[in-house]
Amino acid sequence: MVQLSKQATVSSANFVAFSPNDRYIAVDLLRYVGLLELSENSSAVPMHQLSGHTMPVTSVAFNSESTTLVSGGADAQVLFWDIARHKALHKMRCHSSYVTSVAWRPSTALVASAGGDGLINIINAAAGKVERHIGRHQQGVLAVSWHPSMLRGVTASISLDRTLMLVDVDASTIIKAMAHPTPVQHMRFSPDGKYIATSATDCVRIWSFPGLKLVAAYAAGASLKDCPISWAHDSSYLASAGDHCVPVVYSLKSNSFVSVSGFEHNGPITCLEFSPRSNHLVVGSTDHSVSVWDMF
Repeated sequence: MVQLSKQATVSSANFVAFSPNDRYIAVDLLRYVGLLELSENSSAVPMHQLSGHTMPVTSVAFNSESTTLVSGGADAQVLFWDIARHKALHKMRCHSSYVTSVAWRPSTALVASAGGDGLINIINAAAGKVERHIGRHQQGVLAVSWHPSMLRGVTASISLDRTLMLVDVDASTIIKAMAHPTPVQHMRFSPDGKYIATSATDCVRIWSFPGLKLVAAYAAGASLKDCPISWAHDSSYLASAGDHCVPVVYSLKSNSFVSVSGFEHNGPITCLEFSPRSNHLVVGSTDHSVSVWDMF
């Protein structure tokens, strides 16, 4: 049975992100970023508001040291934040349309930002400038993700044109591109770098990396209007929003679903994220709450 660890009330929860040190959770508060600070000795979850976007925040990501946060917004801006001081370090407008996704290359100062303009930028966070553009899609990019190995500068991206593209950023070459069978909503590399998960309007699929061969596919629920996904830190489980108020947790090893009895929200799940270092799962819901659960 899963157990509730912590809970906080929020005005909005369309995305969540766990910091690598397991100390912070970032959540959208419409035009603000909410930074929740976790403590082992307290059930209270103090929150700081990071203000700088003029339109809703669409994506956030932590650097490997959990010292800096990057956010993208519908205002076409990318902002970098000093977590300890809760202050903006850089503010950039590097897209001609809304920003859909931001992702930090592990153990580096490089960030990939994707937008509705079909562009993927590689940004040097230390300098606060765009270094290059890569893998332009024909339509808006929905998500971008870095391979988890710091030795492999590879991004995966998916767009409205249904193209799943792998790019070697260091060599500026496209490794592989394929047409996804159905429109995709979310995409994530597994922490061990062996797989890419995509959630679409019909089901969740798991692909091999780098060959993009289909490994598994399953229905997360009867209604997949939006189905966020997240890998457990050891790549053994994949969580998805599923139907209504309960997540679907799939075991890759046993090719079966894991029981989540004891889990409860008073509204449909809008976002979820596994901790990068523990079995905690943070979940946001339409009931205006963000909760942290001990899953296994």
